[in-house]
Amino acid sequence: MRIKLLDKLFYVVYNSYYKHGEFKNDIPPLTVGGIFGIMFLCMTLSIFCVLGWINPVYAKLPKLNKVILTLIMLFFGALVYFIFYYNQRYLKIYNLYKENKFLNSQVAKIECFAFIIGVILLPIALLFIRNKIVNGRWF
Repeated sequence: MRIKLLDKLFYVVYNSYYKHGEFKNDIPPLTVGGIFGIMFLCMTLSIFCVLGWINPVYAKLPKLNKVILTLIMLFFGALVYFIFYYNQRYLKIYNLYKENKFLNSQVAKIECFAFIIGVILLPIALLFIRNKIVNGRWF
């Protein structure tokens, strides 16, 4: 099963760190994997935040401790591995889109990084909104 939009997003971020066989500052697969793992975690936190507003049963779940949060991050790390890195799929994605002019442009890079930053900041924004609604203040 191929997720083309996610593949394109992965390509733009990966291509930002990997230029024609040369690394810029670090190991691109590790950096991009971390970015996508955090992005998947933040999307999940946002979904649970909205579910807590819709159905208050989710709001009464026990708080996350370090062990559970570590297991969740390991799950998302494994998810990123199987989506992008298993059988060197990241190289297939890179070779598929490396001739695409739009995905290699600055506009695509700005749009993709803005999307990723937005997804990462969304749970924080939702928590501020919830605090304003419940307590009457932003902080």
